[in-house]
Amino acid sequence: MKHSKLIDFIEDDLNSNNRFCNAIPYDDEYFEGYRHVRVAFYRKNSEMYARLLRFCADNGGIVIKTKPATLETTIRVEDK
Repeated sequence: MKHSKLIDFIEDDLNSNNRFCNAIPYDDEYFEGYRHVRVAFYRKNSEMYARLLRFCADNGGIVIKTKPATLETTIRVEDK
């Protein structure tokens, strides 16, 4: 999955076209050809987390880790 596709999903779907601040992506680590994006949830954590997992499963996103307490998720995406 490409970085821009993940960012568009977060802005358009999770944040309802940037009207709400439900989830915020942070660029975490860079590697040759890909990067890790950390997604932090601020409202409706479990609902937003489930939608993000469905999106990753449908689009080939790789979930690297999830923090159980906050459901903060790190996803590997292509750096193109």
